[in-house]
Amino acid sequence: MPNMDWRIKYYGIQGLSFVSSLLIVVLGVLPGIFSESLKWILWLALPLATLLGGLGWLFAQRFAPHSTKHLSPREWEELRSALEDVPVISLFHVFLADKTRMERFRYVPFLERYLWDQLSQEEVDNGCVARAAFVLHHFGVDMGDFLDGLPLLSDEILKAWIRDLASEPGVLRRREHLAEMIEDVPALVSDLAKVSSEKGDPAMEAAWRLMLFGPLAHEELRLGLDHREPKVREASLGLLEVQGGWDKRHDDLVKRIERDVHPSVQQAAMELVALEGKAALPILYQARNDAFLAGKAEELINEIEAAVSGPGRR
Repeated sequence: MPNMDWRIKYYGIQGLSFVSSLLIVVLGVLPGIFSESLKWILWLALPLATLLGGLGWLFAQRFAPHSTKHLSPREWEELRSALEDVPVISLFHVFLADKTRMERFRYVPFLERYLWDQLSQEEVDNGCVARAAFVLHHFGVDMGDFLDGLPLLSDEILKAWIRDLASEPGVLRRREHLAEMIEDVPALVSDLAKVSSEKGDPAMEAAWRLMLFGPLAHEELRLGLDHREPKVREASLGLLEVQGGWDKRHDDLVKRIERDVHPSVQQAAMELVALEGKAALPILYQARNDAFLAGKAEELINEIEAAVSGPGRR
């Protein structure tokens, strides 16, 4: 019974209380109407029916928490700017790369209400659900409370991920439910090459779903480093970087800078190499000799040298 769709429980309890109230009214009102000596039954039946209907309504709310946990307009706008105005993958990156950002995130008290509100929408926004669930999990919230909302989701990958979150509230380790969908990963990697349109951005959608798979997708992403499509190679670089699932990170990045035939992939690799700080300067000095990379290399070199010689030098 605990995994039954909340709507069955919600409307079932309300329906049962309504029928019971109606029965009380019928059994109480009819005798009171036709018999003067039974008028007292009429006055007893009406309050009792009203009380029973009210109790049924209150009890039903337990199974539809989104209906009572409603965000105020101000809270909604704060969450919208924090969670909806940035791509899902960007939010993942912020929280995985900057742990202090998590400590400063002040919307957690609203997130559970927000997630239920998203699940109750007529057309559920999978990206919004993924953002909210991701942050709640990283703050140690037990996601088992949201399992009753899974039937409202149409995205099987997202549903499997939330089931994994619920099975291990602390740290997402095995991804047992996502492992059953591993055959979807190669197609998602290929989707990284798709271009955006009025209907959305399939490459970005594929990227955040690959993030949900975590280590299960690392092998395919490493293969993606040699994919024929430059967009796949570039995205694979970024996804492996965000997840820290890259054993030969430095060597692969240097290889991309020196040998890749597409400037966007080379420049993406340069930006990641630059994260190494002063140690990246020799590679960037060499890249500065390439006409297609000179501008980006100079920009990164200036940033590193300014950080090294600035007041924050350690």
